[in-house]
Amino acid sequence: MLEGMPSRRPEVAIAPGNLCYIIYTSGSTGKPKGCQIAHQGTSNMGHTVIEEWPPSEGLQDNILLTSRLTWDVSISTMVNSFGTGGTLCLVPPEIKELGPNFAMLLQKMDITRLFCTPGLFQFLNLPKETFSLRHIEFIGDVLSPSLVKSLLAKGICVGNAYGPTECSVYVTRHTITGSDRCLSGSKSVAIGKPFPNTRAYVLDKRGNRVPPGVPGELYIAGAHLGRGYSREEDNLGVFVANPFEEECVRELPFGIDASRLYRTGDLVRLLPEGSLDFVGRIKSGSSYIKLRGFRMELGEISSVLETHDRVDRSLVLVDEPRQQLLAFVLMNKSEKKHLLSNPSLEMDHDNERSDLETELFQLCSSHLVDYMIPSKIVVLEKMPLDANGKVDRKVLIESFTDILVQVDDITLPESPLEEKLVSFFSSVAGIDKRKVSVTADIFADYGINSLVIAQIVAELRKQGLVRDISMRYVYGARTLRKIAALVKGNSTDLNVTPFLFEESDGSTTSDVLELRTHPLFVGRLDYCRALFPSDISKRSMEDAEYYPLTRVQQRMLLAQQLDPNSGAYNIPLFFRLHREIDLQRLERAFQSLMRIHKVLCTKYVGDADSPETAIGVVDSALADNFRIIVVDEALDQQQRSKMIFDAFSLSTGPCLRAFYIPSTRDVCFVIHHISFDGGSMSLLTKQLEELYRDNAWKPTGKNLDYIDFAWKEFSQEVKSGPPLDASFWIEHLGLYEIGDLPLLKLPKDPDCISGATLTAVCASVDISVLDAAVVEFSGSHNITPFILFLCVFEVIVKRFSSQDDLIVGIPVNLRPRTHSDAIGMFVNTIALRLRDTKHNNKEISLEGGDEDVEQEEDNESLLEFLLRRALFWDSALAHGDIPYDLVSQHVSGREGAFQAMFNYLNDLDNDSDNSTFQGSEQNAQQTEERLALFDIEFTVDNSKLEVKVRESIFTQLSAQRFLDCYVELLSSWVHHNSSQIPLSMPIAKFEILPSSQADFVKTALTGRNLDRPMTLMHQFFEQTVDSHPNKIALRMMDETMTYAEVEERSNQLAYYLLRSCGVQVEDCVGILLPLGFGQIISVLGILKAGCAYVPMDDTYPEGRICNIVDDSKMVACISTKHNNLCS
Repeated sequence: MLEGMPSRRPEVAIAPGNLCYIIYTSGSTGKPKGCQIAHQGTSNMGHTVIEEWPPSEGLQDNILLTSRLTWDVSISTMVNSFGTGGTLCLVPPEIKELGPNFAMLLQKMDITRLFCTPGLFQFLNLPKETFSLRHIEFIGDVLSPSLVKSLLAKGICVGNAYGPTECSVYVTRHTITGSDRCLSGSKSVAIGKPFPNTRAYVLDKRGNRVPPGVPGELYIAGAHLGRGYSREEDNLGVFVANPFEEECVRELPFGIDASRLYRTGDLVRLLPEGSLDFVGRIKSGSSYIKLRGFRMELGEISSVLETHDRVDRSLVLVDEPRQQLLAFVLMNKSEKKHLLSNPSLEMDHDNERSDLETELFQLCSSHLVDYMIPSKIVVLEKMPLDANGKVDRKVLIESFTDILVQVDDITLPESPLEEKLVSFFSSVAGIDKRKVSVTADIFADYGINSLVIAQIVAELRKQGLVRDISMRYVYGARTLRKIAALVKGNSTDLNVTPFLFEESDGSTTSDVLELRTHPLFVGRLDYCRALFPSDISKRSMEDAEYYPLTRVQQRMLLAQQLDPNSGAYNIPLFFRLHREIDLQRLERAFQSLMRIHKVLCTKYVGDADSPETAIGVVDSALADNFRIIVVDEALDQQQRSKMIFDAFSLSTGPCLRAFYIPSTRDVCFVIHHISFDGGSMSLLTKQLEELYRDNAWKPTGKNLDYIDFAWKEFSQEVKSGPPLDASFWIEHLGLYEIGDLPLLKLPKDPDCISGATLTAVCASVDISVLDAAVVEFSGSHNITPFILFLCVFEVIVKRFSSQDDLIVGIPVNLRPRTHSDAIGMFVNTIALRLRDTKHNNKEISLEGGDEDVEQEEDNESLLEFLLRRALFWDSALAHGDIPYDLVSQHVSGREGAFQAMFNYLNDLDNDSDNSTFQGSEQNAQQTEERLALFDIEFTVDNSKLEVKVRESIFTQLSAQRFLDCYVELLSSWVHHNSSQIPLSMPIAKFEILPSSQADFVKTALTGRNLDRPMTLMHQFFEQTVDSHPNKIALRMMDETMTYAEVEERSNQLAYYLLRSCGVQVEDCVGILLPLGFGQIISVLGILKAGCAYVPMDDTYPEGRICNIVDDSKMVACISTKHNNLCS
């Protein structure tokens, strides 16, 4: 049919903006979406890939086409191969799956360069096999650092690229060098920086640039941006107006459209070196899911699994029918079996796999909350791949949801307890009792989830078999027999999140003498005597040795009993002395202090099931026996941590310990929070100084100690009846929506340490230059500085976490003025749920009315926002004495309602900075200890701001950037007049980036501006034809075609399309051919004719092909079903 057609090049005028190709992707409506790409983008991309991977000097490059034409990686492969004079090697059509034949093809065709997905390399045994590979460009899936290390060790140059189909193949890329972060412990490989003449923007959901290190959605502008989808309705909300158009137009070369942005739907973050790091999807493929009422991030589970040194990569999926998590891990073995021909998924449940699965379950149990632990962990040697080399999630789900092992050997229960457990388990898990084995793994063999475990634990407690048992321990036990052993050992629960508070004011009165004989207290005393006879003596009530615990102390006691090995509530005080000290004299001074403040020599007795019945037992012997432990040498970090965080036994006392390190003259007091709070620190320092110096202490007022305060609180309970009403807070927090409580999700810095930790990183800054402006701004708008600082904190946390709903804990001081000299635990907390206005709108429609509400939220002005928070704070303070334990008991199944703490010390009676002991420096931070009881804790102390974040979330640099953003926003608010910013400006429009961060972000995400020649995709091929016509252009095993032969055939096809089919520039021509030379010749011929090619796979169903033909308005289609163009 091509015979007689001219072999010369056709002369067709093609403009940079003309259409080059349309590639179809899956559409949410069921119809494929056509991504239209112009020549301008492919030209820019082509120049860059040729510059990055130039011809190998003196060597022939053989480049394997690893993808079908329907995936745009084929375009970069063709352009690089033809533009560098290489040979494009094709997979023979008889090879249906590339993966198992990958190694053979690399060797048989002597492949030197690849553009492919990382998944193909699971089929290679890199340490043993040798190849001619010199360059590999990865794209299309997550690249693991371990694979990079293996390739670099073999002298192979490696690049990692990123690009959506809606753009010209790539938009960013990264060349990996020997100093790359992925080679020194990082769990990810960067996707690099934008291509030349391309712009990237990392924005939050309101369109603001996010700080470095904070995940945001990636937007693309510039030369690589496609035209959009073929159906205009598909473009809505995806191709959007560019708010940065003005700066783009100034910088980009003439002719490049800067008016639009493409929303990729991908979550990325900017690394410290200026490269982008891929985090995950934020649209339909979001890694955030909701399972059994709990919101979780699948990527967090994968991160934990990948900390195991034998795991190369993991993928966590949801089995929807069973409502369980399935984890698939790829083994990181030095020697993998090379599989050439078997595409099936092998499941060898040998000892090695079984041991690894057990270790991974234990790893998850120690790092994840119960509901995030996978029900099944499957160890694989290779992942299933789709036709383009990406992991096929559908195959994984279909193949593994029914692999739960059938328990062949049933081990019957041997004790009444085991029989009860079998009955409980079969009932809640819905399994025939006759099929339950007490030695089977209840997770791996029966596929149960955390909900079933919770029901079992609840039933054990209901039946009175245990006082308390931890779900985490049950996860660790894994068999009913081991659970029975735990029940016998009466294990305790570790699932408690601690809270640390500070102070404010209040006052109460009572008659202690009458209350000691009140039936309510006598009942408590009798209850404790019956349960703990060894802890309660038979001394008479007149000795005043017993007192009722305050509600805060009851909660502290309960938390300690649930987690008896934890030192999370220990408060350390360090003094570095400037002169020698009399240690015995200091001991006597502290003993005197304990006798004055009886709370310091109290034993705490109570039952975890009934914390309200707990009592305090004052034992003066604890003061008599108090000693300071002398440490012979300076402690290292590990020893200091043990010294501070060793748990106290509250029932035996004392609740404090002291150390002295002669070599550094450090004195350390460690006191349990049940007896001590932040406001007591300065009191202890001052009173200890007087007792040491004068052997006496003179109270500033009436000397009422903490035990008096406890009796007064008890008096209120006696007079008012049952516990206080917590309905205000229950309604405010939305505790009727337990499953929907917001969980703080601060972005984890890629350089932070992995695993759970109680250690924090800190950053602080002095803002005294803003003092006057803060006071003036607050006063002129009828708000307090507290509200101003809190609102700035709210905005910054929400910007960093991409949340619009947040719970923040705020400490409130309940210390009465009559107890100004008392040491003790006087604090409560207020948990504020800080929602954006859309959450406060009662008329939100579930049928799509959210858009209007979102608009209202975004338009809330700064002044409206501040006044709304101030009005609610007044209501909150009126209920500030409601004990937090009354509220938190409604948070069923949670470890705590909040993980953000805001401390405002400006109005507190806290002069610890002015109190010293013997001229010492009192500063816990000198010890390099950073105790993190929350994900983030923010403190405003007069003119000093400090942020403290878990070191498993932030690095020091991240913490400092957070603080810098806080100061930037605070400054813009209080200086709004000089900045000409109206108070009516919406909160969403305020920038939080200081100039240093903004400049860094802009520079890193701006591709080089290069005025390049326009080289069309087929012209890269023609340039090599002109210089090396006899080079091999195409190869498929033993078949070859030279550049001249391909040129002649593609020119003839172009003339055929122009003359016989009457095509015009930008007409769409389809390609529906099997793998082979004909596909490549068709691409070149269509482009030479000025048309756009539309590839289709010959395996597509007829319905999909018809949809593509109709949608693209195809004028012709090259197919072996109708003609024989490439015979």
